Amino acid sequence: MYLNNLEFYSGSGYKLSGFIKKWKEKLLVFDLNSRILQIQDVKSQSQKQIDISNYNIKQLGKYQEKWSLKLSNAQNEFKFGWNNEKDCQQWVDCFTGEWKRQQEQLRFLEEFDKSHPEVEPYIEKQPLVFRPKPSLMSRDKIENMIPHLPQFIQVKKKNKKLERYGDSIVKYI
Repeated sequence: MYLNNLEFYSGSGYKLSGFIKKWKEKLLVFDLNSRILQIQDVKSQSQKQIDISNYNIKQLGKYQEKWSLKLSNAQNEFKFGWNNEKDCQQWVDCFTGEWKRQQEQLRFLEEFDKSHPEVEPYIEKQPLVFRPKPSLMSRDKIENMIPHLPQFIQVKKKNKKLERYGDSIVKYI
């Protein structure tokens, strides 16, 4: 299906009422403003015009190996068929006006996006600074605890000297 200046164009299988007649390939042109569907036969150069507002639209599902749509009123009945379900659904949306509502909704969302551009957050680029956390215990409390620790933990290196707190022996290396 192609859109050109509010007119849809598509090839379709077309069938008049009755089982004997086969599907024939036709060109469909649908004008959104006037809601008139033109059925054109390229070989015989014939054309029919249907005012969609006078017809009931019914989706038939898969009918004779085509995804089908039936337009009917008291006098006439037309069947259209497409090879895939997507094309059939697009035409149903066009005939019912759903496509126009979807386009208006998309247009509204685009205008809303233009009027409210997305603002990117400003991030100041400063060098990362790691600050040490303040100790939960003061240095005095830690030093008072050292004599009570096991012997192998009590040895502490400080400026190339070893200090042993329990015996108050100092060795220099």
